Amino acid sequence: VLEFFQYGCSHCYNFEPTVKARKAKKAKDVDFRYVPTVWDESRIPQAKMYFAFEALGLLETLHEKAYDTIHQKQVKLWDKPVLLKWVAEQGVDVKKFEETYDSFGVNSKVQRAMKMTKDYAIKGTPTVIVNGKYTTGPGYAAGANGQVDYVRFQQILEDLIGMERKKGAK
Repeated sequence: VLEFFQYGCSHCYNFEPTVKARKAKKAKDVDFRYVPTVWDESRIPQAKMYFAFEALGLLETLHEKAYDTIHQKQVKLWDKPVLLKWVAEQGVDVKKFEETYDSFGVNSKVQRAMKMTKDYAIKGTPTVIVNGKYTTGPGYAAGANGQVDYVRFQQILEDLIGMERKKGAK
């Protein structure tokens, strides 16, 4: 299961508690991964931030904090000087973070995320891909009033995973 996301996306931010709960109770045969959506150059800093967190083992502590900082405090963490100041405030070695942020490894992952964004034809976020075949997301579970029913979306996701699980058993 891949979730294409953007830190600056309010829909992704609102979806994150559902994702967190889903990851906590996922079956052993289900792999869940985030993929920062990279449509163009302007999205690269958010992707680099995510991959730097990942490379340094900081996703558990900083992923959700980054979302909260961006959406609750209106801080633009995709601006590198702002990000570096924020990272320092989180007790992270800024020099090490900046080296990782600008590293070949992170830049390679950003290029891969850009290719995946194109290959999966991601048009909006959050978008969820199941087993490389099914495209869905919270917007697919919106009611007539336009409000997303996250419980319904969880059921859609479970149904798609279940379909793929059955196919794999054959």
